[in-house]
Amino acid sequence: MPRLRGWAFTAAHVFDGPAKVVVRVEAPGMRREDFRIELHGHVLTVWGEKRIHQAGAVGRWHIARHAYGPLRRDLSLATAVDAYNSKAIYRDGVLRIELPKSDAVRGRAIALHLA
Repeated sequence: MPRLRGWAFTAAHVFDGPAKVVVRVEAPGMRREDFRIELHGHVLTVWGEKRIHQAGAVGRWHIARHAYGPLRRDLSLATAVDAYNSKAIYRDGVLRIELPKSDAVRGRAIALHLA
């Protein structure tokens, strides 16, 4: 994995359900346009660019928070997914990526007929 300069870490959670894999990436203060999502084999990569500047005052203190720079998360998925029917939603500082499992992984019920 290439080394990134500056702020690059963000929390991510992977949920492996029966029909889909759901990935949640915490990225408050970003915009939808700041993300790029790619899937290569079993590796999901989320790229982004943080540009956050917050300033305010608390009592006699002036507080300024800055977070600038690239972020990247490479998440290894334990199962094959269908990239073409996947979707991503960014709301309230959380990027949610839903990846349906491929038919080969999900399996199928086999009907039993009496002979």
